[in-house]
Amino acid sequence: MRDIIKTSVIRVDNLAQPEKSFKIETDLNRLLGVTTVNADSSSGKVTITYNLKFINFNDIETKLKNIGFPPSDGIFRKIKRGFIKFTEKNEIEGHKINYGYPPESHGKALKN
Repeated sequence: MRDIIKTSVIRVDNLAQPEKSFKIETDLNRLLGVTTVNADSSSGKVTITYNLKFINFNDIETKLKNIGFPPSDGIFRKIKRGFIKFTEKNEIEGHKINYGYPPESHGKALKN
């Protein structure tokens, strides 16, 4: 499976001080597959770039909860996070398909 690079922005609670931003950046950067993290204490947003081949949005969300910075609640944010998880699951499944013949021939009729 090839690399699938994703960037997500997560609004988190309890991110009012710069030293808390540093903790988030340090802890998330230790995760396999995470390439960049930027936690902005003024906006309460964490921007993270990661390789879906190694880690997914759900794992990142869980890590944030475990270190004391759960994603903000709110119906629209929950829907957005659900959509991201759904999309990532489909992307991963789509890359696992192997029909036994070259990808460029997918969807074409086989000749006997």
